[in-house]
Amino acid sequence: MSETSKNINHGEINAGGAVIIGDNNEVKIQHILGNLQDYQNLEQEIEEAREVFNAIGLDKQEVRLKLSGTLEAKKEKLENIKKAIVQAFEYINKLTISTDRLDQAKALFLEGDIPGALGILKDEAIQADYQALQTAKKSEEERHSRRMEEIAQKTKGIAEEWKMKAVLMATRYEDGEWFEKTKGYYEKALEVDRGVKHIFAYAFFLHKHNQYTEATPLYREALQIYRTLAQSNPEVFLQYVAGTLNNLGLLHRAKNELELAQGEYEEALQIYRTLAKSNPEAFLKYMAQTLNNLAIVHSAKNELELAQGEYEEALQIYRILTKNTPDAFLPDVAGTLNNLALLHHAKNELELAQGEYEESLQIRRTLAKKPDAFLPDVAQTLNNLANLHSDKNELELAQGEYEEALQIRRALAKSNPNAFLPDVAHTASNMALFYQDNQPDRERSLELVKEALRAAMPFGGYLKFAQDSIESAKLVIEEWGLDVEAFLKELEKENK
Repeated sequence: MSETSKNINHGEINAGGAVIIGDNNEVKIQHILGNLQDYQNLEQEIEEAREVFNAIGLDKQEVRLKLSGTLEAKKEKLENIKKAIVQAFEYINKLTISTDRLDQAKALFLEGDIPGALGILKDEAIQADYQALQTAKKSEEERHSRRMEEIAQKTKGIAEEWKMKAVLMATRYEDGEWFEKTKGYYEKALEVDRGVKHIFAYAFFLHKHNQYTEATPLYREALQIYRTLAQSNPEVFLQYVAGTLNNLGLLHRAKNELELAQGEYEEALQIYRTLAKSNPEAFLKYMAQTLNNLAIVHSAKNELELAQGEYEEALQIYRILTKNTPDAFLPDVAGTLNNLALLHHAKNELELAQGEYEESLQIRRTLAKKPDAFLPDVAQTLNNLANLHSDKNELELAQGEYEEALQIRRALAKSNPNAFLPDVAHTASNMALFYQDNQPDRERSLELVKEALRAAMPFGGYLKFAQDSIESAKLVIEEWGLDVEAFLKELEKENK
């Protein structure tokens, strides 16, 4: 089963990680996307693939299924590009440091010319300027001159150029090495200026792409700095302490370090409750997110009454917030309903759980029509609803829901494997068990075991979610009377 955690805090952007932009900014973003050749080409490919799909007869289900997967992968890739562009826009829109290269790159980005913007930010030129500044800084004459302040300011500009290059590269999904290049540029920025904004931005990027081991020490470093800043200026920096604690909680929960996660969530919740008293409009949503996250931990520790109270308080807040801004908070209503349903399912209160799953799925299907960003949520609720129907022995319903969930997750993983392969493993392992216990089909079950293991293995060293899928797959292998070690060795040969 799978619970919805809310949300990765995004530092200077809104602390829920959601994209909230004004009408004027939306126009600017659409202008960028309209001029972005990769985005336009992908839109054209999607339209052509949709036409081909619609032309294929219903009797050719295997062909339709394959093409549907390709189409969903392209749509998810398009949505990922848009999200990366929005994040880049928000970063660039708030940028206060100015250098010739930053100003030129910003102007090109706003016209949708990202290759041109990256071209302005040449590695060699940035590095050469940094080395010149370091040389000047070391000179005895400069050390005692007024130019030291100017050198410090120019050094910050160099760091910002590396960070801008990282942010822009994160939009370049067409580049097969975009992920490693983005990491490299963030690391260059930190070499030049280890400021808290750069530290947090890099941690957030790594977190978003499931690089938990690398993200954790960066978040801790940022937290220590924010705590120090909050001592002298709590009105400004307490919210960043809470946001970083929330993100650390998400990481520790994913690694099954529940006591650490609980402590971080509880401290974050205490801060958000205090902040929400004086400014409910700004902080109630973060209070609800943290209640949801804390409830997940209590649920994992089998402290179900505590968890239920926290989910219900979070849901009450989200329903209130939805009355004024449904587009912003309906996803949170759906996510919390999904989590409450999981809890009621665990308590064997199946009718309550089914009602909550169905309301959640209805909201998520509506949201997924536009934009496709909500497809992962649809897949999550389908997976959970399939588990429930399986427990109720409603096997046809369960089978259809599992198949749809797996189809969506496979498509998502094609364009962003780091983010979605663990989800593929999760549903594949559930289905392997289904085809063993509920609707016995040895061949299908073992095929799904292999798919689950292939998807989970890259993350098994540190991601609890993936480890659970691996263990579940091993149990299925044993139940079919096979030797696990021999099966894994054979799978390794097949993969080569």
